[in-house]
Amino acid sequence: MRLTRNLLFAILICTIVSVTPVMQAQTGDKDAKTVAPASLPKINFKEVKLKNGLRVFLVENHRAPVISLALIYDAGLRNERKGLTGFAHLFEHMMFQGSENIGKSEHFILVDTNGGNMNGTTNEERTLYFETLPANQLDLLLFLEADRMRSLDISKENLDNQRNAVQEERRLRLDNQAYGKFQELFGETVYDNFAYKHSVIGSMDDLNAASVNDVREFFRIYYAPNNAIMVLVGDFKTNEAIARIKKQFEPIPAQPAAAKVDAAEPAQTAERRFTVEDPLAQLSLLLMAYKGVAGNTQDAAALQVMVNVIGSGQSSRLYQKLVREKQLVINIGSFVNAPGPRGSTLQCNDCSGKESGRCRSGDLRRDRQAAKGADCRLGTGKGETIRQEKCDQFAPELSRTGDQHSRRRGCVERSQLCKHQPRKEHGGHERGT
Repeated sequence: MRLTRNLLFAILICTIVSVTPVMQAQTGDKDAKTVAPASLPKINFKEVKLKNGLRVFLVENHRAPVISLALIYDAGLRNERKGLTGFAHLFEHMMFQGSENIGKSEHFILVDTNGGNMNGTTNEERTLYFETLPANQLDLLLFLEADRMRSLDISKENLDNQRNAVQEERRLRLDNQAYGKFQELFGETVYDNFAYKHSVIGSMDDLNAASVNDVREFFRIYYAPNNAIMVLVGDFKTNEAIARIKKQFEPIPAQPAAAKVDAAEPAQTAERRFTVEDPLAQLSLLLMAYKGVAGNTQDAAALQVMVNVIGSGQSSRLYQKLVREKQLVINIGSFVNAPGPRGSTLQCNDCSGKESGRCRSGDLRRDRQAAKGADCRLGTGKGETIRQEKCDQFAPELSRTGDQHSRRRGCVERSQLCKHQPRKEHGGHERGT
């Protein structure tokens, strides 16, 4: 519980720092009126579970004559096996290649010509498909999603087509992108469990080795109604929408439940550090990670608040101290990866250029003793030191690596220096791909 205590202590400090001036201003003016906190709008959800296990959430809202649907499959990179990486993201592409009653890329055409928009994304935890259409196209929307859940066209031609598309996406976003390979290696270094140790987009070798039978089996297991959640929001009558959903989706048979993923991480007892020389990078980049609380816990929400105070936006502590006051970096930021069980990430970018001109690829290294006055060294990836600066206030202490491991998983990453933000999700499709 040491990590939790440290995190809560940091949150308490941040809260005192940010709230105290407001309290003083209020108490200094005895005539000031107390302002009641704004109340959040109440959202009435209707939850229905179909006979085949599909969970449906409906929110009826008549403010605009539109409807939006999100269909989430419990299939992300954590569900992939060794030798079959990239399958979750590959399926995001395959789902637009047609089904029994919908031709290749016709899904795009039907949504576009009816005034809607749509897309899909894949990350570590899930694959998401979403559409928005005029309210009078509810039947079309449900038919499109049900048809591909029931009868996706899995052929060698479609597989080869989308395999090539994903491989080209990998070249664009990782292999030929500044910091791309570094970010991939970073994820592989942080985790020991294969469930999260590989990248969402997968490896070239695994994509080349994928067979039609492998793809069909993945579809059977993970694209079943009992492995999905649907959310429908907009201008409809709830009872009528439920009846239409049951008509389209309930005939689709359920499948045996997918095997549970063991995401447990073995205890980490020592710091891990590596340096990459990236010829595509013009500025130095630092990523630091701490394994923290799982994303489905109350502590994750508290961690989100703390990370926002520390490094989210130009008013954050890190930005004010390192960018504006000390001018050690050109940009710094942090974020929490709360939706997934790995918890949170904290990132920042650095390139001072004062003494080094244009910084080459490398990493700003902070020893664990930085809070006590040790030096931060900016390396080029070749081992030489460009600059040394005292960094007593580089960042608040968060936790020691390996102090806590949850049943699921969590992580806090600190830093990235440049405005590049490593992509956590993969998605986005063009008609005809």
